[in-house]
Amino acid sequence: MTEDFYLSSQQAVITWYNFNECGRDLKPCQAGFFLPRDGSQSLACCPGYFCPEGQVCMIPCREGSYCPSPLQAIDGTCRTTVECPENEPKHFGQYGCGGSAFEGFCPAESYCQNSSSSIPCPNDTNYCPTGVQKPLPCPSGFVCINGIARRQRLITIVVVLVLLIIVLYTCMAIISQWLILQKKVFGELKLVDPPGISDYFIKSDKSNRSMPQFQLNIHLYGAKLRNVTRFDSKRNQGFTGQITAGRLTALMGGSGCGKSSLLETIHGRRRLRRNGSITFAEHEPLSNQLTDYIGYVPQADIMHNDLTVFEAVYYSARTRRLAESKTTIINDVCFVLDRLGLDRMHNSMTRTLSGGQRKRVNVAMEIAACPKVLLLDEPTSGLDTVSCDDLFDLLQLIKYSLVGPVTIITVIHQPSQELFEKIDDIFFLTPLCCLAYQGSRARAKRYLRKKLFSSDPHQCPQPRHNDCDTCFIMLTRVQHHIDNHRVDNNRTIQPLETYSWYKRVWLPFFSVISRSIRQMYVRGAMAEAAYLISYFLLGACLGYLFENKQQGTCDIQVLPTVPRDILFRQEKTN
Repeated sequence: MTEDFYLSSQQAVITWYNFNECGRDLKPCQAGFFLPRDGSQSLACCPGYFCPEGQVCMIPCREGSYCPSPLQAIDGTCRTTVECPENEPKHFGQYGCGGSAFEGFCPAESYCQNSSSSIPCPNDTNYCPTGVQKPLPCPSGFVCINGIARRQRLITIVVVLVLLIIVLYTCMAIISQWLILQKKVFGELKLVDPPGISDYFIKSDKSNRSMPQFQLNIHLYGAKLRNVTRFDSKRNQGFTGQITAGRLTALMGGSGCGKSSLLETIHGRRRLRRNGSITFAEHEPLSNQLTDYIGYVPQADIMHNDLTVFEAVYYSARTRRLAESKTTIINDVCFVLDRLGLDRMHNSMTRTLSGGQRKRVNVAMEIAACPKVLLLDEPTSGLDTVSCDDLFDLLQLIKYSLVGPVTIITVIHQPSQELFEKIDDIFFLTPLCCLAYQGSRARAKRYLRKKLFSSDPHQCPQPRHNDCDTCFIMLTRVQHHIDNHRVDNNRTIQPLETYSWYKRVWLPFFSVISRSIRQMYVRGAMAEAAYLISYFLLGACLGYLFENKQQGTCDIQVLPTVPRDILFRQEKTN
């Protein structure tokens, strides 16, 4: 009942209550009333005080609080001026209609010099949020209307400044991008000598190959592929052999025979079945130490469309070659792009490239990182004859350079005779995903003819001009061949060098941040400007909706009163 008076004294609805039972037989007094110490009769709580349910004395309200009541104290008794329903106020006599039941905040748009009355806030020059004892001066940049500080001026200034900054940023980003792409600022990047290219791209003499060098040979022991439809795990005993560093090894066979699956398993993207293993020297494929030593080119062309060709290759190398200078990496990137026929496309956006050009950029991203193991899944797909020759010439160059031998494995379909002769070792897979042959390319055709058609030489196909085609036809004639060519090998030991925590974490992090800033805030200036405007407008709308929330009625309408209630009772008792 009393809370209704606090909200609107003129519209409060009074319900019947038997005041004679207040404090009798452990029955509490109604909220807004209290029972004096003599217990003779219950009285209404006076203005400036509040009386929770069951209170035996009035509790004074604190400064800044508001305990209103339409009751007036006459001769020590509170009487009401409100029209009580059903009965005239005189019928209630000394009981009245009750006072405040809780200690509330001074309402917004007014201030309370004392706890029993509120005064409307002056207009124009002041504002009054919830719970103030005097009007507050209107802040600069705000407009105060009806006791509420509104942000019209401040919002206008902020909107103009933000829009101006976004427009300037967009214009500067577009001009910067145009100048860079038109070679007006930095010019065309080119190889600088000295320092020249790194030793990774300088071919080693045969006289230097006798010395011990860093190399990662790949060993396979009963390796059984997982999730390959044609691989019969019961009949197929798995692959056992070795892929030697310093040689270009090709995985070849018909479509669906498991070439890409084998390459992904070597890389660690797929798991083997039980009791089989693939190791890089003595290291497992998923070892953290191998991260900086392996390069992988998947079938799908994966790159950032908002970078130029040079940037895509450079950032890939920069985040992985942690111990080398920026100038050396730039020289190597220029060298690789030149060898792959991309020297005139440094400043071309990757999204504008054709399929074959994107494939070469993907290959360049991995080669420029100078890995010790390079895995390529169909790198010649979409390439013309000249581009294929350029790619294989580059692979021939890096397979045994001054830094030591590099393990190169590639999946390839139907290479020309010229490309086929550039391959050193071959793994031929049958349609049932068995390893029909592993070893030197020069002995492949003779070995397959002897192994597959020794019992019936008439079934052996006629030789073709391309030895690779001849081997493919041999494999298709033995659809049910299940025997694996096994080559025993001894596992080598090769310790790996690890970079410091600073180089492994912070240098790649800063390189990625640099790339992201150039990619998003320069290349995608229009999109970023649209995002900024959208976020700003959303924030402005939310701010406008809730700008007066703090000045309005607070969600906490009742101040903490329990400690004061206890203290007050103790004082009364004393």
